[in-house]
Amino acid sequence: MDPIQNQPAETNTSSHKTLIFIIVAVLVVIGAFFVFTHKAKAPMVQNEVKTVAPVSTSDEVSAIDADLDGTDLNIDLSEIDSI
Repeated sequence: MDPIQNQPAETNTSSHKTLIFIIVAVLVVIGAFFVFTHKAKAPMVQNEVKTVAPVSTSDEVSAIDADLDGTDLNIDLSEIDSI
């Protein structure tokens, strides 16, 4: 038997590992760039906090009707298209 044939073929695994590491690192950098640039372009939404007037705890129809009449239902939906 020829001793050369019994030896396993030498593979260059360290260069393969380095190449895979570089590819993964480049993909991570591209993904981070993509996320941060799109996050910076998104409009900043400011939440408006409105206080709700106290309502009665009665279950009478007249009390419920008075609570509904006293509630401000004017909702500004003009900014809904920008989201």
